[in-house]
Amino acid sequence: MFTKRYWLLFSGQSLANLGDVFYVVAVVSAVYVSTQSALYTGAVPILFVAAQTLSGLLAPLLFRRVTLAGALLASQGLKTILLGLLALFLSYASAADQQLGTGKLLLVFGFVFANAFLDGWASPARNAMVPSLVPRDGLVRANGLMATSDQTLQFAGWAAGGLLVAMLGYAHVLWGTFFAYVLATVAVWPLGKSGKSQDGMDQRSEDADLQQCTVSQSNRKAAKPGQDGKTDKADDKAFKTVKAGIVFQDGGHDHDNEAQSWTTGWRLLWTQRPLRLLVQMEVLEGLAGAVWMAAILLPYVHTILGRGEEWWGYINAAYMLGSVAGGAVVLAVADRMRTRLLAAVLTGTLFSGLITLLFGLGTWAWSALLLSFALGPFYQLQQVAKQTMLQEASPPASLPLVLSAKGTLDSVTFGLSVLIMGGLADLAGVRSVYILAFVLLGTSAVVGIKLRRNGAFSAQAEWSEK
Repeated sequence: MFTKRYWLLFSGQSLANLGDVFYVVAVVSAVYVSTQSALYTGAVPILFVAAQTLSGLLAPLLFRRVTLAGALLASQGLKTILLGLLALFLSYASAADQQLGTGKLLLVFGFVFANAFLDGWASPARNAMVPSLVPRDGLVRANGLMATSDQTLQFAGWAAGGLLVAMLGYAHVLWGTFFAYVLATVAVWPLGKSGKSQDGMDQRSEDADLQQCTVSQSNRKAAKPGQDGKTDKADDKAFKTVKAGIVFQDGGHDHDNEAQSWTTGWRLLWTQRPLRLLVQMEVLEGLAGAVWMAAILLPYVHTILGRGEEWWGYINAAYMLGSVAGGAVVLAVADRMRTRLLAAVLTGTLFSGLITLLFGLGTWAWSALLLSFALGPFYQLQQVAKQTMLQEASPPASLPLVLSAKGTLDSVTFGLSVLIMGGLADLAGVRSVYILAFVLLGTSAVVGIKLRRNGAFSAQAEWSEK
């Protein structure tokens, strides 16, 4: 069903994802062993978020100059080099039995920031490539397969990574990461040979997308008060007919084109109703997401369940297993999901909210474990459906710009969520954050209902023939 190019992308990204898990485990271990400081260790995820946010902001300028495959290849190739240098550095420090002083620690943090920065454009490039590599009726299955692979490798990687660090040391695990990235780069190398017409983007296509936005907004403003719903549907149908593939002939000022490239994704997210509603749902769910972070789960395990830290690991493992099972379910029902994406989103969101509330109010450890497992399938269901809807609702030429803007927004939302939920837990107790998460997810479902006004969102979307 899928092309060779899709399987190259799939295998390359699977190897890269496994390498990323080992890399995070090894770096966190190296920092903690050397400093014995929770503050320094906690700086690692903060650097990840900051670097990926900055990279997401700058990604549109890169996508204007290179193909998506070229951007992905550059990201993985440069990460391979950085991982090799970091492995050499930490191998020397480990062999010499040296502690990481301030200068060396800053160097490690510099590697962490640079690697996370390169990740900031890899994810939108990968997700924007998928629709061009599979037939329209296989997009749900392709996204589901990617999601299942991600969750399976996350589960296996975290378990195996911790064990390998304990047995071999963080330096040897980093070398394993380096070789995984070498193989990942080799896998995606053939994709970089594809022409710009297949997966790249150009300025004239962006101009067409934005011109369509302007026309849609003008029509909406001119509509009569009682015709808003009809106008939205007409605009969205016209919006989905925008095609890519116009050759760029630069007749204007380059800095104007760059500024337009940088803002295209943001303007499409704001001006196009289906995209705007999807992003509103993502923001609400992102704000609720911090309830599953260690900073919230550990106090929950101690104070609500009355269990030790090992139960935090059990709960995480149960969720990962549930996500893997959810990915398998999505693959099994992919053909039926293709015409019921909105129903999948609403089902997943509503049940995720209900499970979150029951989890927060419960006191029995085994029920928490079962609920954590049950959350996985519903989360996967709605995430795969929303990813497919976003890919189909975006103009092909501007899809990487839309995904870059969304990725930046996701990073900022995650940071805000950690602060809000952490502060609320301190002020009102751990249960309060799960109640708030339930309210946020319920609100997200209400926003999702508005998507019904956009009718047959998925299967009837206008696509260029593969």
